[in-house]
Amino acid sequence: IFGSLYKEKNYVEAYDAWNHVYNNCAGVKSVVFIWGPRIVESKIKVTTDEAEKAALVEQLISIYDKRLEYFPGKEGYVKAEKASKYYKYNKDSIDRAAAYFEEAYAIDSKMTAAQLNGYFMASIKQFNVTKDAEALFVIYDKVTESISAQRSEEHTSGTPVTQ
Repeated sequence: IFGSLYKEKNYVEAYDAWNHVYNNCAGVKSVVFIWGPRIVESKIKVTTDEAEKAALVEQLISIYDKRLEYFPGKEGYVKAEKASKYYKYNKDSIDRAAAYFEEAYAIDSKMTAAQLNGYFMASIKQFNVTKDAEALFVIYDKVTESISAQRSEEHTSGTPVTQ
């Protein structure tokens, strides 16, 4: 049911059916985890109750851990997505977001442009608190190295590097 609703772009309507599968037989198909974030984020956008919204954000973050549990692979990408979503919805918890980005980068430095942006933005917010310029420049160097490596790989292969 949630697959049909998802394909029709009825993400909010797909939530209940998706949630049932996620909670009762998550390991049945990888699409539970691939489509799950869009479904949950759509539900977050329309939810007005703050407690329910917080529970949905928590569920969104847990999707990435469960995905790696049931369908290992692309660990760096999945952890970077987790970090990006955590940062998006938990702006007041910068240290944890930064730690998630660090963990993802340690696994695979080839993050998407959006992930690298989130990584650097979280580092800037962390700098605003700590005033540790050296730590900020370390992240800046990591981000620019990742971009340079991906550009070099694109140039060598002639095709864009994708996740």
